[in-house]
Amino acid sequence: MIEQIRVADNQMPGLRTFYIPSDEDSNVEYSVQFIRRAGMKRWTCQCKDFFYRKEPTKRNCKHIKRIRLLVQEYHGVVRLVKAIRAGFLAPRPPQSVRPEVSTSVREFLRKEIQ
Repeated sequence: MIEQIRVADNQMPGLRTFYIPSDEDSNVEYSVQFIRRAGMKRWTCQCKDFFYRKEPTKRNCKHIKRIRLLVQEYHGVVRLVKAIRAGFLAPRPPQSVRPEVSTSVREFLRKEIQ
């Protein structure tokens, strides 16, 4: 599935909103927000899983985890927003579709590093 993550044009400082498509229904989009205020950093999502299960236990749903991984990869929320707006966010194949590295290639790479 090709992810089409969008960014909202937030006018409020300290608030970033991302729209991420649902895995089950292509017509549904969830709003993931990063709120940064003095002394507070918080992620929220409008999906049912976050609302009913994650919010009370302070855990993240899969939508927030997906965005947070991208934030980590792009070294910050601001850089991720710029990459999305510029169209640089390359779709990645699902984990199960990624090719496995063979044992011989892994051994070769290990020798090259040493």
